[in-house]
Amino acid sequence: MRLIPVRYSIDTSALIDAYCIYYPPDVFPAVWTFMEDLVARGALLAPEAVRDELELKDDKLLRWARGNSSIFADTSGALQHEAEGILKSYPSLQKLHSTRPDADPFVIALAVVESCSVVASERRNPQNPRIPDVCDALGIRYLRFVEMFREEGKTF
Repeated sequence: MRLIPVRYSIDTSALIDAYCIYYPPDVFPAVWTFMEDLVARGALLAPEAVRDELELKDDKLLRWARGNSSIFADTSGALQHEAEGILKSYPSLQKLHSTRPDADPFVIALAVVESCSVVASERRNPQNPRIPDVCDALGIRYLRFVEMFREEGKTF
């Protein structure tokens, strides 16, 4: 039994992949009940930039996110400062020609500020560092969605 509750900073990629591809709620409703339980106990977090990315598409996942809005951490102060430092050290986290900030540095910054693990769907790419590479460099635990289930002792 875990004595210290684990918290997770989740990326847009993990939410989209889980909701739309691997664990759609019409087939896996228990997964989304579990996700809502994580949100309710404050164990699942995301920066506002994740919400902003989800708002690019008006769909059921966006409605789920709006219904669980307590997941979104305010992007101010220490979180903003940390994200700026991460982006300065790892500019590949910002998509080229983007007119708005990418959520990736904020997901990692939230993990730093809140002492969380990061949950995302990206793969390591040392030539063009992505979330898992930056997490490795900063000593932050990186998990894929299913690894979060295992860590929480969940089976569906």
